[in-house]
Order: sequence, then C-alpha cells, then structure tokens
Amino acid sequence: MRLEALGQVIDSVQNTKVATWYNGIDSMVLAIQRQPAPTPLRWWTTFSAFCPPFAKRFPNPSIWKRFTDSSIAIRDSVDDVKFTLYLTLALVVM
Repeated sequence: MRLEALGQVIDSVQNTKVATWYNGIDSMVLAIQRQPAPTPLRWWTTFSAFCPPFAKRFPNPSIWKRFTDSSIAIRDSVDDVKFTLYLTLALVVM
C-alpha cells in the first residue's frame, strides 16, 4: 500500500528551523491526520496494517511510537456502554 492510497502526501515541512527529539534521541515526527469521513476505529485498523511494511523502509534501528490514538478512548467508551447495558438488563430481570 502506498501513502497516496491513504490520503494527500506532501513532501515538505512547515518549518525548516525545528528539530525533534524523543527521550534524548534525534527523531522524526510523522503526523498523520485522518479526514472526518471514516470512523476512527476502521481508520486505525487500516493504518496499523500499513505501518510494518512502511517501517521497513526506514534505516535501522527505527522505533515507531504512537503519541495519540483516539480509537483507544472510543473502544473504552463502547465497552463501558456495553457493561452498563448488561448491568441494567441484569438488574431489570432480577
């Protein structure tokens, strides 16, 4: 899969005077923002499948870290709603 298949790709930086470090190591930030149309859960599943082959193209040792992921909060919220519904059903039956 190519990056162009996921969205618009721009080979540039916003500011050439900025450097990035993560835990004291010179690093690179790959900022990927999804468009509002697809659901975050489906988008993150597609992107997670895309990452391992893409990571192989970077020099070793490359470490991939995910800074934010809205799908975690969404999954947790869905789990909480399911638990509440099951608890409510059990209390009504009792």
